[in-house]
Amino acid sequence: MKKINVGGQAVIEGVMMISPENVSIAVRGPDGKIIVDVHKRNKRFRNAIFFKWFFFRGIVSLVEMLYEGINAINYSAKIAFNQDASKKKKHGEGFFSGAISFLGILLALFIFLFLPIFIASKTGLDARPVLFNILTGILRIAFFILYILVISFIPEIKRLFQYHGAEHKSIFCWEDGKELTVENCTSYSTKHPRCGTSFIFVVLIVAIIFFAFLDTFLFSIWGLPSIKLLRLFIHLLFLPLLVGISYEIIKFAGNHKQNPLLRVLLSPGLAFQYITTKEPDPDQLEVGFAALRSALDIEDKEKLKR
Repeated sequence: MKKINVGGQAVIEGVMMISPENVSIAVRGPDGKIIVDVHKRNKRFRNAIFFKWFFFRGIVSLVEMLYEGINAINYSAKIAFNQDASKKKKHGEGFFSGAISFLGILLALFIFLFLPIFIASKTGLDARPVLFNILTGILRIAFFILYILVISFIPEIKRLFQYHGAEHKSIFCWEDGKELTVENCTSYSTKHPRCGTSFIFVVLIVAIIFFAFLDTFLFSIWGLPSIKLLRLFIHLLFLPLLVGISYEIIKFAGNHKQNPLLRVLLSPGLAFQYITTKEPDPDQLEVGFAALRSALDIEDKEKLKR
């Protein structure tokens, strides 16, 4: 039987799961009931000419996850705050939501791409691409860890991290062929090797090597002027390729879990999940089960055992 990969993310008071066919969002409403929304994956992504191409499939997958993730968070917010999610968006509401998401992406690019380059350029290492990119890489990782650490103290974010743990435990339990029950999930870890956190760390680590070689060729060998904005533009231009390479590494690592080199590469992301995932309570696990069952079209014929 062909292995089915399931992914997802935590949303506000809920979990989103993505299977090869469906996207499912399960949210616990203010009345305590679990509300589930299921829809087919967007054919624009699945039918894209690049969807199965080496490297390019990682870029398409990332764009799809961003698209579905933003929609899922908006949907879960409406449910969690007792709004009617079935109502059509008011005039301008979609634009406002898109603008907020766009500004969030710009802020992330500023903090994790521009700021490290700007700080590193002040050290005089511009002419030494390897050392320059080691420094920018360390700064990116430091900024990322600091950012997550700061927001982890917010109570709402802590609950989000608990749902993140529920997502991972549910997937682990299902991948092991066990029934989705609270008892069966207790022994599983909240840290999953295919988590987006691990992917981000792989991107950050691979970026050091990738941009060191790229900058050496462009600035030292080819002789391009070492200008901050030019370097930023080039790094931004090659960011999709970096994402594609990182995706293939994660995909390869998932099929070769015992490879010691790959385990070392994935270990920072797994360790960081001690912050980004928390132990879920039974109610949160039930939400994870509901999302996973719906994504996989599993009939819920038995009540959860407590």
